[in-house]
Amino acid sequence: MQNSPTHLGLYIHIPFCTFQCHYCDFAKTANWDRTLIANYVQTLNHHLVIWLTEFVSRRACVVDTLFLGGGTPGLLGGELAPLFQTFERFNLRFEEATIECNPENLSAEKLKLWQSFGLNRLSLGVQSFQAKGLRTLTRQHSPEQVHHSLALACQYFPNVSCDLIYAWQGQSLPDWQADLAVAVSHPLRHLSLYCLTYEERTPFGRAQRRGRGGPDNEAFQAESYQYACQFLADGGWEHYECSNWARPNGMSRHNAKYWQDEYFIGVGVGAWGYLPVGPTGTRYSYQRQERPFTKAPPHEAVSFSELPFCDFENRKPEHWLIEYIGCGLRYKSGIDLELIQTKLGSRFQPKGLLVEALADGRLREISRRLYLDPSEWFRETRWCLEVLKSFVS
Repeated sequence: MQNSPTHLGLYIHIPFCTFQCHYCDFAKTANWDRTLIANYVQTLNHHLVIWLTEFVSRRACVVDTLFLGGGTPGLLGGELAPLFQTFERFNLRFEEATIECNPENLSAEKLKLWQSFGLNRLSLGVQSFQAKGLRTLTRQHSPEQVHHSLALACQYFPNVSCDLIYAWQGQSLPDWQADLAVAVSHPLRHLSLYCLTYEERTPFGRAQRRGRGGPDNEAFQAESYQYACQFLADGGWEHYECSNWARPNGMSRHNAKYWQDEYFIGVGVGAWGYLPVGPTGTRYSYQRQERPFTKAPPHEAVSFSELPFCDFENRKPEHWLIEYIGCGLRYKSGIDLELIQTKLGSRFQPKGLLVEALADGRLREISRRLYLDPSEWFRETRWCLEVLKSFVS
């Protein structure tokens, strides 16, 4: 009996932004021109061809999801055409194909063009519907632009997702309640709600270290999260991952691969991937500098494992276990205890806090799967450490 093909996601990173928001830690630049964009896409396409030739085709894999992330890939229109010509050349047929965009970059012409390329899902970086929230988060659009862009996006794309951020400095619970109420008034299929974090390499992170940033208010974060859980549940939204809610059949199939230990290829500066190579998979990542990337295009004949600016990781079993538990605890399908025992020979023997959590329902073990109650998903890092202690060889 022939084995079924391995299904992969494909992530492509576009690092260009009109402005670098002060909370964002992704690989990005606001210092670009059309020549740099053209050179970047050309080099990106060289890498893409090598991945599709030397990995996907040789292993007879099926690439079923696409995600164009950034940066702001929504800045680009016709510049993306070479990538989609390559997809056509390799006969890729995506079941879900997403592009991230900002409200200030949308137009009917661009939406029509993306449709013609085969994109079928939009992820719109709204972050807040309020002027004070947008100012605090250093976003470059207005509330009016948000409403106009959401209406336009939903007119052309039946599957639109919206990102919101909570726990920004000065936000009150009524502010957050208002943002959620406005979001669900639009015909969205998906919502991603992120608690503001102060990443080390960002202006927000540096300001916080100097005592000028907002404090991490855990009580307010928890209150905001719990309110969103109840409000969206009452509205019929499925809470399928810690930060993600969907209308029926609206969950992100591509992002679900990250949380379910599925494989994907990442291409472009700052991108990373997870390959079905070795007993616990192989991780790799691209370096973050876009200009050196464009000046060192790969030769067509090079193997994917020798791509410039791409670093491969010898992954240890314990690293796989940490990631698998951390992702599974914040996702609706939980953790497969049988899979862990098969891969690593480690058995689950709950002890300490886990015994108590299993008794009071914060954790559930059903048919050799371990589930964390959604009310605790946003504390998954703490629970991950406790769960790790309960595996024995």
